[in-house]
Amino acid sequence: MYKSELREQYKQLRNRLSADQKKSYDNQLLAHLQQLDWNSCKYVHVFLSIASANEPDTSLFIAWMRVAHPSVNIVISKSDFSNGTMQNFLYERDTKLEVNKWGIPEPVHAVPVEEKKLDVILLPLLAVDKAGNRVGYGKGFYDRLLQQCRKDVYTVGLSYFEPVEHIEDIGEWDIPLKCCISPERIHYFQ
Repeated sequence: MYKSELREQYKQLRNRLSADQKKSYDNQLLAHLQQLDWNSCKYVHVFLSIASANEPDTSLFIAWMRVAHPSVNIVISKSDFSNGTMQNFLYERDTKLEVNKWGIPEPVHAVPVEEKKLDVILLPLLAVDKAGNRVGYGKGFYDRLLQQCRKDVYTVGLSYFEPVEHIEDIGEWDIPLKCCISPERIHYFQ
């Protein structure tokens, strides 16, 4: 299938999840995230979930990280829709958030973080294939972010659904994930 087809199909599938299904899936995603080795990480970029898009709830992971790995710096982003880029900021306990006009929670007056410092990036997605290629919302924000990061940054997608066989229209700018976590298991790609 093509990205546009997968984008529409998986938006619909995600929006049809009941509150109980979503809560169960979020807890399963967290359980798998807790199995990853976070000991060598200093900076972990986490997307803040868009509630209206029924995205996986990353607040559970953030709360767990702050207790289980307090020395890890949580990093969040602010999107610049004029040029399709994201700036990264420390997400401290007292960081104020505002929801932008697209429903994305973003930091206000936070400490900037360089992309090269990121050790792990949790990425939102709508679909992923068995090679780790992801389908996002189609704006390329994370593709541009990954171009600015170190080559060894560990990329983790979060999905409520299992990988599809193959995405037809993968571009040269698409960077495959290292792994994707679904409620069923952790899928490693590289």
